[in-house]
Amino acid sequence: MNEKAPKPARLYDRRDRRLYVCWGGAFGALALSGAFCWFLVRPYMEVKATVQRIGYAQGWDLVQSRAPYEIRALGGPEKAAAKCSLYVRSPRWLTTEDSKFEAFRIMAVCGRPAFPWARGLLRSNDPKVRAWAVALLGNLKDPCPIDLLTVALEDADAHVRSSAAQALGESGDLRALEPLVAAIKDPDNRVRCRAAWGLGDLQDGRAVEPLLCALGESHAGLRACAAWALGKLQDPRAVEPLGCALRDGDLEVRGQAARALGRLKGPRVLEIFLEALRNPDCEVRCSAAWQLAKLGDRLAAGPLIRALDDPEAKVRRMAARSLGELEDPRGAEPLIAALKDPNVHVRGQAAMALGKMKVASAAGSLEDLLGSDDVTIRAAAAEALEKIRAEEAPKEAGRGQLLISD
Repeated sequence: MNEKAPKPARLYDRRDRRLYVCWGGAFGALALSGAFCWFLVRPYMEVKATVQRIGYAQGWDLVQSRAPYEIRALGGPEKAAAKCSLYVRSPRWLTTEDSKFEAFRIMAVCGRPAFPWARGLLRSNDPKVRAWAVALLGNLKDPCPIDLLTVALEDADAHVRSSAAQALGESGDLRALEPLVAAIKDPDNRVRCRAAWGLGDLQDGRAVEPLLCALGESHAGLRACAAWALGKLQDPRAVEPLGCALRDGDLEVRGQAARALGRLKGPRVLEIFLEALRNPDCEVRCSAAWQLAKLGDRLAAGPLIRALDDPEAKVRRMAARSLGELEDPRGAEPLIAALKDPNVHVRGQAAMALGKMKVASAAGSLEDLLGSDDVTIRAAAAEALEKIRAEEAPKEAGRGQLLISD
């Protein structure tokens, strides 16, 4: 009877096969987790440690001084920018906004290598990340990506549009003029103010008309920014509108209009400021008194002398300061009289003005102030006397030499 040949023994059974599959899966998962840690977690932890070493909310100068060393530790500008880009993309529950902002500042120090990563961050779902990316792109001015910033002006988030308007203005590129003029009509007032500010930074005469229109808008902040920008442009077409803005109902608008007119200069500007010295608002009179000194025209000496009798102490103080800046001899006696003003700040300013003018006849009155109870008055009088005596000393020495020679 023929016996069947025995079957060859199997190397492993089904149970062994499942065991190998499990081990293979475990090793595969371990490899994947290792790759995840190497390519994602490790860069994240490196940037987090870098941010902590630099410190949150440090000044920009301090960041610039520390960041180059940290960038080298991250592998150079290219790798540092890539790692920081990954860091700022992390979810909110994993990373604070302050640390993300610090990562952006490190990217700014990286310079041009950060450009492609900043451009990619414009597509982020987080509006703050997009706004920071816009600011970073504006900081990379070699060349400034005007096209990307112009697109950012149409972003759904007002904070992003505001950052784009600021970056376009700071670029100094005249291609930004038309987008900024269009942004003056943005529904958000912050964007409109940034756009007006940016038009002033561009310093192009074509921006005058849009800014004059903005000067008549209802939002006080926009009017103030428009006045500031018109002062930067120094266009004579703005003289009369800015003169009207001196009577604006908002204090900041009036102040910016006065400063803008001070930059424009000219005979009509002098007339406007002389009229403003009679304005019922003491803040307008105060601004006018100071701007008259900056114009440097001695025709203002008479009105400023009369302003020493103004009912408001701050106007009298500014008039005394302006007379000292003009150094007109007609102001000497009125300033000596102002040393007896009831307000301590007016007396101190009059003393400093007399010292600046080096009025020798004021020495006696200034010496009387050395016994004042107020330390600031004593200091101002002593400083003024020192300047006057320093001026008189060479004259006395010259007289003595003349007597010896005779």
